[in-house]
Amino acid sequence: MNAVKYWRCPAMKKSTRGRSGFSLIELLMALFIFATCLLFIFGIFPTVVQSLNQGRNTFLATQFAQKHMELMKNKAWAELESYANGTPVVPARVENPLLTVVDGTKSFMNYVQTATVSEASRDATGTVTAVVIRVQVSYPARSHSTTPAFRSVFIETIVAKPPGV
Repeated sequence: MNAVKYWRCPAMKKSTRGRSGFSLIELLMALFIFATCLLFIFGIFPTVVQSLNQGRNTFLATQFAQKHMELMKNKAWAELESYANGTPVVPARVENPLLTVVDGTKSFMNYVQTATVSEASRDATGTVTAVVIRVQVSYPARSHSTTPAFRSVFIETIVAKPPGV
């Protein structure tokens, strides 16, 4: 039996000899995948930067609150007892030259620190035996609304009257 031969056009000959590289379809698909990855990375970048800034601000606010709390806890009992009406307390010493005190509120750039002392308990004679010290540090948060938004860090502790005072 004779095999029937089909005629082929020379331009459609499948020869890989001497050809190298990628086809146009392969290049377009690679470019599409690359562009999609870039869009994803650049789309998530602002969210990552905002989260890092928020974490840094919360960390700094917590540090300021802890420092302010230590200043308050180191005050004499008579001074703490005199503050027990809940009015804001200005610390006795301000260590940072960038810190300004206005109306009992300390402002460090965008951070606002306030400490209040209120009575926690009294004994039978009406003497204050414990006070609650509450330190609040507020800072502006990024908001898409027209009203300013603030975040706050609160630290609260109870200080008992030392024996013999």
